[in-house]
Amino acid sequence: ILPTEEYALYTLANTMLGTMTVLADGGISSGVMSEGGKVWQNREKLGAVVATGMYLRKRFAIISLGIATPILLYLLHHHGASWMSSVLIVLALIPAFFTTLSGSILEIVPKLHQDVVSLQKIQVFNNLARLGLLGLTIFIFPLAYIAILAAGLPQIWANIQMRKRARLFSQTTPHRDYEVQNRILGLVKRLMPGAIYYAFSSQITIWLISIFGNTESVAQIGALSRFTLLLSL
Repeated sequence: ILPTEEYALYTLANTMLGTMTVLADGGISSGVMSEGGKVWQNREKLGAVVATGMYLRKRFAIISLGIATPILLYLLHHHGASWMSSVLIVLALIPAFFTTLSGSILEIVPKLHQDVVSLQKIQVFNNLARLGLLGLTIFIFPLAYIAILAAGLPQIWANIQMRKRARLFSQTTPHRDYEVQNRILGLVKRLMPGAIYYAFSSQITIWLISIFGNTESVAQIGALSRFTLLLSL
C-alpha cells in the first residue's frame, strides 16, 4: 500500500531496527535468563536480576542508538527522504526500539515460571493491535514513519501487561546486583562477536543495495524478504 519510495524508507528503518536490537542485546537477555534460572523461586533476587538486566540493556541501547542514528539518517537522505522526513522516521523508530528491548527482558520472568498462556495472550493481542492500528492509519497516511509508529505503539501496552505478570513472581526493585552484573557482562563478552556477525550477515543484502543500488531496488528486496515470513509458517 505504501508508495515505492516510502516502502524503501520503511525497509531501511526496519533493517536498522533489527540491527540495533541485536547489538543492544548482545547476550544480555541470555544472561538474565541464566541468572534468573538460578533464583527463580526467590522474588527479591529475581527482581534484582531483572533490574540488573534492564540497567545494562538501557546502557547498551543508548550506545547502539548513538551509532545507528547518523548512519540511518544518511541512508534515508541518500534515498531521497527530506531531513524532516528522516528525523520523523528516526523518532518513530525509538519507541519500537526501546519497548522491544524492555519486553524481551520482562517476558523472562513469566517464562521461568511457565506462565506461558498469559504470555502468549499478550503477544497475540499485541500483534493484532499492531495489525489493526496499521490498517486504520496506512490508508489515510501512507507514510513510512506512520507505519513504523503504528507497529511500535502497541508494544507499550504489551510491556505494561508483561510488567504486571512479572510482579506476580518477582519483587520490583530499582537496585541492581553487581555480582550478577559482572556475570552477565562476562557472558556478553563471549556472545557479542556472534551478535555482531548475525546483525550484519542477516541484513547485508539490504545494506549493499541501499549503498550501491537505487530506491526502487531497496523497496523490491524489502518486499521479497516478506515472503520468507510467509514460508516460515
